[in-house]
Amino acid sequence: MRDRLQELFLEAKEDSYAGVLDGYFHEARVVYGVKISRDRFSGQVSVHNVMDGGDFYKKISDNDVIYLFRNGWRAGVYDIYLSNIRSTIDYLVKAIENGNHRSLAVKKMKAQLKRELEKEQKIKQNGRS
Repeated sequence: MRDRLQELFLEAKEDSYAGVLDGYFHEARVVYGVKISRDRFSGQVSVHNVMDGGDFYKKISDNDVIYLFRNGWRAGVYDIYLSNIRSTIDYLVKAIENGNHRSLAVKKMKAQLKRELEKEQKIKQNGRS
C-alpha cells in the first residue's frame, strides 16, 4: 500500500491543476479540497479531505483511498469533491426546510444552495474530461 501511495503522490505532483503547499518538512498538493502530502524525511504519504469539518483535516476513508488507487488521482478527487458538495447541499436543504431562521438567513442559504448545485453540475459535465 505504501508504494501505491507513493505512486499516487507522484501522480498528484504532476497534476498541473494542483496547488503546491510545500514546506520544509513536507511536500503537498491540493485539488478541490483533497490534500495529499509526503513527509520529506520518512516518505510517509497521507491524504486528507480539507473540506470535511473542524479544526483539523480528516484523513479520507479507506473506501476513498481504494477508489483513488483504482481510478487515479484526478478521478478520485472529483468523486470526493462531489461527495463534499452533496453533503453541503443536503445540509442546506435541511436547514431551509427547518424554517427556524430569519428571512435574510434563508435567502443566503438559498443563494449558497444555488452555487453548490452549479458547482456540482459543472464538475459532472466538465470534471471528468
